[in-house]
Amino acid sequence: MSRSISMQGQDLNIGRQRNGSNHEGFEKREKRRNIRQLQVAISQGDIELVKRILISDFDVDFQYNGQTSLQLAVCQGLPEICTLLISKGANVNQTNADGNSLLNMACWRGFAEVAVLLVNNGADINSRNESGNTSLNACAYKGFSNIAEILLSAKCDINLHNEEGQTPLYSASRTGNATMVHQLLKAGADPDWGDLTRKTPLMTAAAEGHVEVVRALLEGGASVNEQSQQGRTAVFEAAISGHNEILQELIKYKADLNLATIKGFTPLIEAISHNHIASATALIEADCDVNLADRTHWAPIHAAIRQVSSTFDPDNNSVSDVVVALVTAGADVNKCDAENWTPLYQAASAGDLEICNYLLKKGAAVDSVTKHGSS
Repeated sequence: MSRSISMQGQDLNIGRQRNGSNHEGFEKREKRRNIRQLQVAISQGDIELVKRILISDFDVDFQYNGQTSLQLAVCQGLPEICTLLISKGANVNQTNADGNSLLNMACWRGFAEVAVLLVNNGADINSRNESGNTSLNACAYKGFSNIAEILLSAKCDINLHNEEGQTPLYSASRTGNATMVHQLLKAGADPDWGDLTRKTPLMTAAAEGHVEVVRALLEGGASVNEQSQQGRTAVFEAAISGHNEILQELIKYKADLNLATIKGFTPLIEAISHNHIASATALIEADCDVNLADRTHWAPIHAAIRQVSSTFDPDNNSVSDVVVALVTAGADVNKCDAENWTPLYQAASAGDLEICNYLLKKGAAVDSVTKHGSS
């Protein structure tokens, strides 16, 4: 008898559990149905339907297809619907799978009105996604200066960098947005904040060929002689890329033209080696050291003769002009590289009679011997 009562009690408990489970399942299905209807209305931009659906009492932050209703409204740039959802208690600091906040999403898409709404309702203006990018960094990269002003007015951290050490100013400099660069500098951005390799905004702008950005950074107080971990400077970046107009700007700001990389590569050697004749000429005319060699004792004159030799480009008179310019500026015609090759031996090995005759007229020694005994 007692066993029978016990069994009945267990059956009742099981029944209650099933009823509870069924009730929970029903509630979950109801939530999903409400959110599905709501998100369909948002996708259609149907404000009146959204209002009617929101009369019901349900969790507006319940996710459907991996996103909340507010996230959908933000990504579609619907400020009025965003306002309705926020008034129902939607979380303005919700993030997606990549850690992007709603504000970050609005900034990336250029939705200024939505961004203002989120900021005014407590969105974290300094939140960072998985890559460490802030909303301001998104604006800087995409060039939305109007939204950047909203964030700056809200006192966001202007120098907060991403996982690669890149600040909003760095992003704007890399993409060539001079207006954004001016705006960030005026708001107090650090012009010399480098990334993880210590590459500064000025270096990246010089490398990318963004003349107006380079001017803005220089006017904003950027240090012209900062060096990256590899020892590269803005001058080096401009020279190796052949951005002569930028090089002229850097020269105007008294940049050190002789700063070499950790391997000893100089801006002049790289400009010549990459056949950027105008840049090489500009460096020579600006009185850079024409005899400064790299760690293998490879000097600018060696690089120039290699470029002008028959092995490379025998008809390139402009490169020949560089050889003349180097010698005129004081290049040592008897300078030896690591193998004891002189410019004359180098030109003779390439069969360049014109350069050989020129070097002989300028005092090149004919009795130099290489490490292997050749002359």
